[in-house]
Amino acid sequence: VIKKQAKQRKDSIEQFKAGGRDELAESEEKELVILSAYLPEDMSREEVEKIAIAKKEELGVTDKSKIGILMGAIMKEAKGKADGTVVKEVVEGLF
Repeated sequence: VIKKQAKQRKDSIEQFKAGGRDELAESEEKELVILSAYLPEDMSREEVEKIAIAKKEELGVTDKSKIGILMGAIMKEAKGKADGTVVKEVVEGLF
């Protein structure tokens, strides 16, 4: 729940800055700082890459048609500590 709220704040900050509403962006940034204090640290891209390579070999994934299976296995291994966007980028980079 907190992760979802933090993501919403990040999206809002981008939109407010794009619209020239700096005061609203600043307010959202303050809320994001508070929410971030309650979130576990996300895995680094390097950690995600290590897991992705290991899972790709373990599952024998050789083509893009099995990306969903590979992503699911990585997310399960990461136990909520990996950002889905980073996982997607890493997996797509493997093919």
